[in-house]
Amino acid sequence: MPILVLLSILNDLQIAPYLVLVFFLFILSVNLIRIEPKDFYLIIIFNILSLLPLLNNTDPLKLFLSNCKLNLILLLFSIELEIKKNQLSTYLTYKFFSFSLSNKMLYTLWFGFFVLAWFNSADLDTGLFNIPRFNGIGYDPNLVAAAIVFFILHSNKSSNLAKLTLVLTQSITNLTALILHKLNLSRYSSILLITSTAYLIVMDGNFEFITNDGFFDERYNSLLLRMTSWSRAIDALSLDMNHLLFGIGTGQSYSVSEIVFHNFFIQTIYDRGLIFSIPFFTFLLIKFNLLMGKEKMLTLLVPMFLLDPIWTLIFPAAFFICRNKLNLSNNL
Repeated sequence: MPILVLLSILNDLQIAPYLVLVFFLFILSVNLIRIEPKDFYLIIIFNILSLLPLLNNTDPLKLFLSNCKLNLILLLFSIELEIKKNQLSTYLTYKFFSFSLSNKMLYTLWFGFFVLAWFNSADLDTGLFNIPRFNGIGYDPNLVAAAIVFFILHSNKSSNLAKLTLVLTQSITNLTALILHKLNLSRYSSILLITSTAYLIVMDGNFEFITNDGFFDERYNSLLLRMTSWSRAIDALSLDMNHLLFGIGTGQSYSVSEIVFHNFFIQTIYDRGLIFSIPFFTFLLIKFNLLMGKEKMLTLLVPMFLLDPIWTLIFPAAFFICRNKLNLSNNL
């Protein structure tokens, strides 16, 4: 339990990303990792573009703290472990990252955390038949499920424990994404994204909620609540071209919505504007495509559109692990 308490405190203080960023900068300084020159230049460009919300008088301190997380995300997508062939350190590091040997241990560890969090959470999120959802350390079953889906897609195989954990999260979003992939329907994810956004603009937040009489009613109303917040965000951006181009600034979501947007794309555009967001989206999708291929990259659009696994560091961390596992295996 002490480790759960520590992680909870770090999460509440929102300093965990900054501690990890400092750690990465340290190991970069001692030549344990490397960054391709093109990625290094892109990081500089994104840092310049990230200052654009200042044109709309956003809070400089909030922007600075948000940019720390941005740089951590960029590093996780860009850095590679600096390894040399036939060294013991390379072999041991590969064993640490290897799915073939550590998969069961990794998911067993996650499963243990889920059980602890499940039985110690003061505010359980119940699902189908009022069964508590396995919600992980951060008490968010959707983000836990997003991480599992990422690893399943990358590894092309998964342990039964991973599949069981995914089912127990009862995350409709991530289960739907995986089903679409299994049915070879991932190509329609981008169409869903575009048509849903158009629907939001047409409806202008006029959605009909229903009475919560069960799990699926709650999920339906939850989706409508998110879509209402997206619609309000789009309205706010459409009122001022400067806001649309440069962003309103981080931490401003609650000025138009009762909840965070639960949509990576809309959240990023709302916070940072189109000038930053379009190249940033392109950067991330290219990275996913290079690692996993087009079909799996399209599958990831579903949780990115209905959740926010990027700014919560779920996908960046998973990407870092998967990418360096491949790099290490190629050097053995």
